[in-house]
Amino acid sequence: MVRNSVAAAGHHVLYFPPYSPYLNPVESVFSSVWNHVRQQVVQGETLDDYVLNGIRRITWAMARGWIRELNRNFALSLHGEPHGRHYVRKALPEGYQDPYVEGWDDEQLEG
Repeated sequence: MVRNSVAAAGHHVLYFPPYSPYLNPVESVFSSVWNHVRQQVVQGETLDDYVLNGIRRITWAMARGWIRELNRNFALSLHGEPHGRHYVRKALPEGYQDPYVEGWDDEQLEG
């Protein structure tokens, strides 16, 4: 039903593999938080405190980098190229440009 509606609108559906961590930016967030939690020496804090501190360490620069990487992986996937850790500095398709994310001005976000 959805596929028919999409086709009727002149588009086509692209399916992702069942597990696509390189196309899911929240995987990068979880990885960052988990790395922070894993490096902590158990002291008086609870696991909740460690997780919250890990989340608080996430910067706009990190988020922009994750989204930029997601867009690169998506562009590579559309062209049937390997992505994620498998592409290691592989050339992107000709004409590819990192998309500008509206509203993500460094001065506005950092200030």
